[in-house]
Amino acid sequence: GLSMLWESNLTFQLLSPEGAALPIDPYMGMFGHAIVRHKEGSVFAHVHPVGTFSMASHQFFLGGTNKHAHPTNTVSGVSFPYEFPRSGPYRLWVQLKSAGRVYTGAFDTTAP
Repeated sequence: GLSMLWESNLTFQLLSPEGAALPIDPYMGMFGHAIVRHKEGSVFAHVHPVGTFSMASHQFFLGGTNKHAHPTNTVSGVSFPYEFPRSGPYRLWVQLKSAGRVYTGAFDTTAP
């Protein structure tokens, strides 16, 4: 499942049922996608991670004569630069991809 670690950024990992970190593959040109929404609806943001896998690199790996080529770059965690603009309750949705499967996690938190 998806777990969230609190650091200076919003940081996420994909974990196996045994708790081991799974490799995260690029998904739609980036290592992850997140939506942040204040529960009152006053804040809505679509954010991407630090050090994103560029669309140009993604096209390079998918191009050429080998239509089965896959990006070889993987990471074990993804950080999203985000500061909550106001206090209160938030819901976050995060999508990460590993081994051809897209995982979506939802998290509730309260910004001070």
